[in-house]
Amino acid sequence: MGLRSPVGIGISPEGEIFYIDNQGDWVATSKMHLLKPDRFFGHPVSFRDNPGFSLEEIRTGSEDYFDQFRERPVVWIPQVEVANSPGNPVWDTTEGKFGPFGGQIFVGDQTQSRIFRISLQKVNGVYQGMVVNFLDGFRSGAIRLCFDPSGALWVGQTARGWNAKGGELFGLEKVTRYGATPFEIHDIKLTDTGFNISFTELIDPIQVNLDTILVERHHYPYTRDNGAPKSDLENVPVQSAQMLVDGKTISVKVNLKTDKVYEFEVSGVRSLKGRRVIAAKAYYTVNQLVAP
Repeated sequence: MGLRSPVGIGISPEGEIFYIDNQGDWVATSKMHLLKPDRFFGHPVSFRDNPGFSLEEIRTGSEDYFDQFRERPVVWIPQVEVANSPGNPVWDTTEGKFGPFGGQIFVGDQTQSRIFRISLQKVNGVYQGMVVNFLDGFRSGAIRLCFDPSGALWVGQTARGWNAKGGELFGLEKVTRYGATPFEIHDIKLTDTGFNISFTELIDPIQVNLDTILVERHHYPYTRDNGAPKSDLENVPVQSAQMLVDGKTISVKVNLKTDKVYEFEVSGVRSLKGRRVIAAKAYYTVNQLVAP
């Protein structure tokens, strides 16, 4: 119980059920959860069906009280920067037909008329991971995604009941792999000393230095308010940045804390061919730390 406004669910290749909830009361910003039995996902109104709670207790219960047994999100999805009203998650199981994103999750957003990616990492048995924008410019609000057997991604769209940047009331578009793979952040993984940021092609080693990667962090407060801004936003100094032997990954050392969202700005990185990163900002939710 405790779901607010889930617009879509998705089943992982391992058979686990995830859902994405939209920002609103008790939900600081949109988020994704792994559904588990007998868990509370943050929105107290569902306790009205629990005989142990009265409506008055639900209305007047403090954030601190409900926070004691609330389930933390797998990832937080920053408002506006990534999404306002995300839809269903779908896994890339195309075995490379769609590009180098196998196993990652694609999600559409109605308001922004875009698709973004999520890549999960399990640390100490707990899911967490990266969120990064993928593709903008759809004709209406991207809300339902589905891969077909050819590896194409179909995007069902609507602006009914909510505005969408695309401007049209509805749409159905197909995204296919065409031409060279764009230079993008491929993935971000937590390490015991920081993060490994991998890209879709070889990096120019000259661009790898302490000024190349900018890092900030924040957390989202648990509040009954209708959405909430980033709290305790701060710069995180990069202590070291080193390109790994694969030529596509930068290992950065930073101070680590749990219950934080780390923001990475990598616009200074160039590929070996001189290409800029298309989506230069990514966000990683830290629920657990890797043991050294």
